Amino acid sequence: MWLLGLHGLYSGFLAVLLVSLTAASRRGRDLTEGHPELSVRTWHMAREVTRQCRTSRPVLAPTGQSPSPRLISPEGFQLLLHCGSAPLGEVEAVLQPKVPSYKAVSDFPVLTTDLPPWASPVQGGSPRDPGFREDPTLGHKARMREIVHIQIGQCGNQIGAKFWEVIGDEHGIDSVGGYCGDCALQLERISVYYNEAHGKKYVPRALLVDLEPGTMDSIRSSKLGALFHPDSFIYSNSGAGNNWAKGHYTEGAELAESVLDAVRSASEACDCLQGFQLVHSLGGGTGAGMGTLLLSRIREDFPDRILNAFSVLPSPKVSDTVVEPYNAVLSLQQLAQHADACFCIDNEALYDICVRTLKLAAPSYSDLNHLVSLTMSGITTSLRFPGQLNADLRKLAVNMVPFPRLHFFTPGFAPLTSRGGQQYRALTVAELTQQVFDARNAMAACDPRRGRYLTVACIFRGRMSTREVDEQMLTVQTRHSSCFVDWIPNNVKVAVCDIPPPGLSMAATFMGNSTAVQELFSRVAEHFSAMFRRRAFVHWYTSEGMDVGEFAEAESNIHDLVSEYQQLQDAKAAEEEEDAEAVGEAEMEPEDGPQVPGEAV
Repeated sequence: MWLLGLHGLYSGFLAVLLVSLTAASRRGRDLTEGHPELSVRTWHMAREVTRQCRTSRPVLAPTGQSPSPRLISPEGFQLLLHCGSAPLGEVEAVLQPKVPSYKAVSDFPVLTTDLPPWASPVQGGSPRDPGFREDPTLGHKARMREIVHIQIGQCGNQIGAKFWEVIGDEHGIDSVGGYCGDCALQLERISVYYNEAHGKKYVPRALLVDLEPGTMDSIRSSKLGALFHPDSFIYSNSGAGNNWAKGHYTEGAELAESVLDAVRSASEACDCLQGFQLVHSLGGGTGAGMGTLLLSRIREDFPDRILNAFSVLPSPKVSDTVVEPYNAVLSLQQLAQHADACFCIDNEALYDICVRTLKLAAPSYSDLNHLVSLTMSGITTSLRFPGQLNADLRKLAVNMVPFPRLHFFTPGFAPLTSRGGQQYRALTVAELTQQVFDARNAMAACDPRRGRYLTVACIFRGRMSTREVDEQMLTVQTRHSSCFVDWIPNNVKVAVCDIPPPGLSMAATFMGNSTAVQELFSRVAEHFSAMFRRRAFVHWYTSEGMDVGEFAEAESNIHDLVSEYQQLQDAKAAEEEEDAEAVGEAEMEPEDGPQVPGEAV
């Protein structure tokens, strides 16, 4: 009898278990109906979570592809578990109508507790952690638009080192890559310029390139030496000797493949590569020759990415190198062909700003580089911080470049005030607008008043009214209408970012595509022609494999570029002359047909 009783109990237990499993599977299939990415396993895992929530503290569980944890609350039926590749918003849309007790993750505070045994180790931060990047409209991790930074040659590396100081200051990154800031927004989009390494260390996505080790050694021994990845330093021991041909054809070409491998590696690690920025000078051999070589090769490998070049052009009065005109003209030909935007910078103009505006008695290269770095950081502000009107690199290029070859910009920055005079000037949108359009604050040795603006872009930073910004821009265009071409209406692009630079309440970055930039090219072309007419120094270039015909082609290209700018500058005047000639001819024609000379009218 007792055997029959045990058998009956066992059979009843099996029957109840079978009914429970069938019901659970049916509920799981009901939840996942029409959504194959949500497996039935999700239901069984949720049952385990619900049981643990009833008997213990809340637990954290991973949510599919996102490395960050999510809260499983005892007050809501949280099925935010391993759901394949389904985005969180899609999972919530499926669960909310089917599970009445389901509540969104944002309804509950973030708690910290031990993970259940089936949960894999969690890496990253919580949803409240600044390092957690989430698109609030979709409910899953947003794609960052990264930039790969390349600094090449002595000048490029010196500017680049200062640039990383400025960017680190804005994002709260110290000299060894640790975070020391106090605002969550500093880390929200830090991946635009930095990769996150082990132990919350942030490493610049930068490549430091030179054909001689001296510059690399100076950066390694500086306070930023521990910030960069050791593999980011790519150099050789030969040097270019101020010879464009060495950098472009011989010594630079040997090192270029190593640099391109590093560029591809950095690009493949990006979620959504926005583009590249290259910092170099046009007067030397490495920055000019190898810099333009890398530009052309990157264009071949990444034809749909934005390529920005920050180029230091030869100064009108001060020259460090005799063969500067050769190197500059040969480089400008490549920049016109391969770059999407080229920001023209001139040491003499920067020096004048430091002496005349900032009232520095003896400006150093560090002071000049700091001005350039402020402009460079301002251009990518909208990628790195939230704002009311955003402008990424592609938006700037589309709005600033009316014709493919005419992409040479004159940058500017405001406010520029001497330290003693800061307290006597009000920092307003009107003041910033007045400064950025001031010809004395142009960072290239050309006077915008002698040309006309094809397009202009202004990126404002700080808490301000977009209406006030629009009014100031309209006032400038109305008051100085002769400085803007009238065949491109509304040719001012504006962006507003809410986060100002450290130490300022508001700031502005200016980019002007002015026909006055032809002054830079005409001056360099004139020096080029004077030397090339006598074939001076040409043998140094031909000995590296260059052909004399390349000099003639580069000279022709620079003259064509000047002619294109001049033609667009005179476009309105030419039309008025044609209209005047047509009116004059109409007035000279008699009303009743031609008349014979001598006849009485």
